[in-house]
Amino acid sequence: MNFLIISNDKETYCTLAKIIENNDLGKIIQSNHLLDYEKADILIMELAKPANRSLRRLHKLTNLFSGEIIIVSQIKDKEVIAKSYSLGIEYYIVKPIYSSEAIEILKKVIKLMQFKKCIRNVKNILKI
Repeated sequence: MNFLIISNDKETYCTLAKIIENNDLGKIIQSNHLLDYEKADILIMELAKPANRSLRRLHKLTNLFSGEIIIVSQIKDKEVIAKSYSLGIEYYIVKPIYSSEAIEILKKVIKLMQFKKCIRNVKNILKI
């Protein structure tokens, strides 16, 4: 899987990159720009304050990006978290990032993507 990590916080970026690389979960796309989202299977995006601006950006992104989105944020507001899920994210991780939690979430998202790919393949076979 190809991961794109979007974070203005270098520590968050490095922590997530280490977790992905040290556990052989996939490849990090060496970019911190949303413009490179097309190269990614999984997008990990930090939701920053102000939340309304970040949620608007997330809304635009969910309409463009066909992969899975994981949010990492210090924002613990239940309404912000609920809004994020309603926009189509797969998981919302509240900081601090715990390696064991992040690994399990990333593995679940990878399995979900593999399952969706299998379903698409079966649908394509049945169309023939």
